[in-house]
Amino acid sequence: AYNHSSHYKKLMGALGGYDDKVLLSKTESLASSAVRAADKTQADLIICFTQSGTSARMIAKYRPPVPILTIVIPTLVSDKIKWRFSGGSQARQCLLYRGVRPVLGEPLMGPQKSYLDDYFLQFAVSKAKELNLAKDGNYAVVTQRIGGSDVLKIVLIDEIDTTSIGPQLKNQRTSSQAAIDTMVPVSYTH
Repeated sequence: AYNHSSHYKKLMGALGGYDDKVLLSKTESLASSAVRAADKTQADLIICFTQSGTSARMIAKYRPPVPILTIVIPTLVSDKIKWRFSGGSQARQCLLYRGVRPVLGEPLMGPQKSYLDDYFLQFAVSKAKELNLAKDGNYAVVTQRIGGSDVLKIVLIDEIDTTSIGPQLKNQRTSSQAAIDTMVPVSYTH
């Protein structure tokens, strides 16, 4: 059997995470804190919101004993001729990281939508239930950026209402979403 706590302690020691003189980056600190929180609270899932996949890669580096559901937030990009959503390649790259289950978010989950934070969490929990990664009674550690701050939350899956996602959001689902959904393979077997 693999000892996740021992691996975490060795990695933190090698990175200088226990040394007051060595500073970790914000992303590194958030990733190590998420894994430690999941281990200490016996959470069944880590939910990571990312645009580039870096947060998911950092969390996977610590080899948490639970799956990492990564919601890749698509961004609108332009080549000065046409507009498109990016995120598909980042989600596919996340398939390479140990324990990461990537899901491409909806286009309306863009970075300027801080008033939709509850919707993000509802979306993630509904996907986790759909993929059988979480069920009622489980805890999840959530990492996300709200405004300019990185946030770590510990939530009880029961407390997230996935049945009533705001009506203004359901009606904004476009036909382009179907095309974006096909960018990530639907089979998540490891």
